[in-house]
Amino acid sequence: MKKTYTYRYDRNAALKVLSKLDESKTDIIKDDLVRTRSYVNELCDEYETPRVIERVKFAFLIPTRASRFNTEFWEEVYELLPALRHLNVADAYRVLISLPPFRIEMYGSPGEPSSGVLIFVPIFNDMVKDYRNKLLLLRAATKRINEAVSFTKRAFGVEYVGLGATLPGITKFGKKIKADVITTTGHAGTTYFIKKTVESVINDRFNGRNNVKIGFLGGGGSIGLAAMTTLAVAYPEAEFLLYDVRQKKAQKARKKIQSFGKKVTLVTSSKDLLKKSELIVSAVTTPVGVDGVDLAGKVIVDDSQPGSFERQAVIDGGGELIWVIGKDTSNQHIVTRRQQYSYGPHGLHHEYDIWGCEAEVSAIAYFDRPDLALTKRVTDEDVEKIGELFEKIGFTTAEYQSHGQLND
Repeated sequence: MKKTYTYRYDRNAALKVLSKLDESKTDIIKDDLVRTRSYVNELCDEYETPRVIERVKFAFLIPTRASRFNTEFWEEVYELLPALRHLNVADAYRVLISLPPFRIEMYGSPGEPSSGVLIFVPIFNDMVKDYRNKLLLLRAATKRINEAVSFTKRAFGVEYVGLGATLPGITKFGKKIKADVITTTGHAGTTYFIKKTVESVINDRFNGRNNVKIGFLGGGGSIGLAAMTTLAVAYPEAEFLLYDVRQKKAQKARKKIQSFGKKVTLVTSSKDLLKKSELIVSAVTTPVGVDGVDLAGKVIVDDSQPGSFERQAVIDGGGELIWVIGKDTSNQHIVTRRQQYSYGPHGLHHEYDIWGCEAEVSAIAYFDRPDLALTKRVTDEDVEKIGELFEKIGFTTAEYQSHGQLND
């Protein structure tokens, strides 16, 4: 019989599943169970009680990468709810989907007033499989995102909300958010960090050559096209290759880039792109295999979350995998996570390592620039303006890393 999953905030349902661990005689499990029960009750109390917890200016909202079908990213959940590691995946998932939106972490310097808050939004990639009707799925996901924003506004009084991962797409770039907040997609911040990461890689790995062959995976999307455009201006002598499974988008992207006087070669597959490129920029959301491809001397800059490339597979193929990650070097530690939440061992290496989307909302809030908040497709001008804020505030690119590990 196929297992069914009920997507409903239900503290008692979560605690009932956790009670399966009551008979354990292992001290580690007992300790993890105490911590997890306490956390579940605390986060449910915060959600259910209409009060201001702490006033901050911005929030960054994220879903989880955890899935019943891929155990790699469950560690980002276990970091918060350690008892779930002792349950089977199906039961752990049942606990997780029973929880309401909740606070993960506060941003800012220790001992100082918080600058922002990191919020978990209870939507999951597995909902695609559990909701057969796409319209019902979209309604359910949009409803949960709006509930998360409403909770965040009520509990933390935020003015600005950054939408992480899939949230901009689900909410039509924030247009479906009902609460009285200023939302931003984070796409300009992400694109800026892509540009700066590529610049750094070309200098460090390709001796500053201007004619590097750069391949783009998913260049027809909002971020991918913006990255292609900004890099076309920065590297007029570089050769561009493009593969996007959405052929119409690929043709449209090529036409735009060619308007800058740059030739763009469309290739027939991701493996073809990997073989013909020296530097690959990935903006796709699906896994990309590298079997049978010689990656010696190649660098893959991956913006996807979950990452579209496996770290060890790239290394085994002779290549290098670098995630698009920034670093908070601001004096105020504006977007540094106080409790050092790291999205698990396959997340960020340091507490001051940051995603471009969370950097964007924090910078807009810090400088109080609602005019720079994005609720549309990102443009070159957006990237430039957000980049100027990053430079003023002290956001730079992080040490080369992927899946939580620093590169050699």
